[in-house]
Amino acid sequence: WKNQTLHTLGHIISNLSATEKLKTILDVACGIGRAYPLCRAAGLSYAGIDRTPAMVARASELYPGLDFRVASAEDIPYETGAFDLVMCNDLLIHLTDPLPVVKELRRVTKRACIFGVPYVLNEVHASGPHIDNGYAVVGRDERAILNAIYSLHGITTLVSKFFDGVYRFTLVPEDVPSHPTGYHKYRYFVGVVGGK
Repeated sequence: WKNQTLHTLGHIISNLSATEKLKTILDVACGIGRAYPLCRAAGLSYAGIDRTPAMVARASELYPGLDFRVASAEDIPYETGAFDLVMCNDLLIHLTDPLPVVKELRRVTKRACIFGVPYVLNEVHASGPHIDNGYAVVGRDERAILNAIYSLHGITTLVSKFFDGVYRFTLVPEDVPSHPTGYHKYRYFVGVVGGK
């Protein structure tokens, strides 16, 4: 499953990089830097942030010499327009109010931002309120609200608030009829600057 999503993400990154002549990328909520090889293959200079120190430490071990930082997606420690491309995978579903994060992602990108969003929310988000990697995860009663926010219309509307155009790519796993996490489809949205 992860290989399928990474394959799709790699395809989007390489196409954007080639057609838009991009040079730099910031991976927000980068985890252990799993997307770095995709960015390197596309010829992009890579940096990553994650709010979990253990993830950043592991990413730095796996890929020494790269710019990995412990930081929040709400307060990215880079200047406005510092990156040609920004990407954010599996982060928005952990936020009850994604608006400040999307606004901050737009601030640090010059050209485009890739948003990776599962189509079906993970059942863990419906099991009761708790904290997941520092982000609030909501209970069962709020699931309908989150599903509305992260519907096709909801995420398109959200991204459109800060970007001039939005493109969507959907990954439907062929060999996983019912993934254990409940992620039956995976969607990537690309918000672009300047209407390209």
